[in-house]
Amino acid sequence: MLRQKITPSGVITIFLVPTSLSSPEGITAGPDGNIWFTENSANKIGRITPSGAITEYPIPSSNTDPWGATLGPRDITLGPDGNLWFTEFIGNRIGQITPNGVITEFTLPGVRKFPTVITTGTDGNLWFTEMGYSAIGRITPEGNITEFPLPDGPSLANSHATGITAGPDGNIWYTRGYNKVIGQITPDGIITEFPTPTTDESYPSDITLGTDGNLWYVDSWRKIGRITSSGEITEFPIPT
Repeated sequence: MLRQKITPSGVITIFLVPTSLSSPEGITAGPDGNIWFTENSANKIGRITPSGAITEYPIPSSNTDPWGATLGPRDITLGPDGNLWFTEFIGNRIGQITPNGVITEFTLPGVRKFPTVITTGTDGNLWFTEMGYSAIGRITPEGNITEFPLPDGPSLANSHATGITAGPDGNIWYTRGYNKVIGQITPDGIITEFPTPTTDESYPSDITLGTDGNLWYVDSWRKIGRITSSGEITEFPIPT
C-alpha cells in the first residue's frame, strides 16, 4: 500500500508502506514533526517522516470481525495531550499512541458501537462518531467516555454521523448523510441540527473548519456546503 505526499505546486511523491495490503486510511500531523496514519487491514498505526522513513506500531488488541477479516484503526487525530488518538472500528475501542509508540486502549461501553471518525475539541477532550449506535462520543485524555445519542439515532438505521470537526464557537460540528442535516453539539452534550436546503438531493458527509471561520462540508450530491456558527447554510454546486 502507498502513502503519498503532494507539494503546494502539485508535485506528488509516493512512499511504499512496508506491510502489504495494509489499507492506509486516516492521517494527521503529529506533535513530533512527522505524519501519523492508520493501517486498517494491518491493525497498525504508522508514522512517516518528511523524508519518507516509515515506522509501524502493531495494535495490541485484535480487530478481527466474525468472518475473520481485520478491520482495525480507521481515523486518527492529534490530541490535546500531545498524543495521537485513533478509532478502532471493529474492536469497539478508542486508542491512544504516544510519539514514542506506546499504545493504550479504552473500550467503549456496550458492544458494536463502531467508532469511526475522531477530532479534538476546544474543551480539551476527544470527540468521535459511533456508526453502530448513532451517537457522538466524548473521551477525556484520561480515558473517561461519555456518549450522546443523536435524535432518533439508535432507533433509525443509517442515521449515524458521517463527519466531525471542532468549530470556531467552542462546539463540535458533525454531518449526518442519511438524515440530511448538519449538527452541532456543545461540550455539555446539547444537540442542535440544521437541515440542508435541498433535502431531496442531499447527503452531507465530511466537514471541516474553514479559514473564514465557517464550517465547510462535502455533499455527495455534487455540492460543497458552508454553514455559519448560527446555522445559515449556503450550497455551491460542483460544475462537473
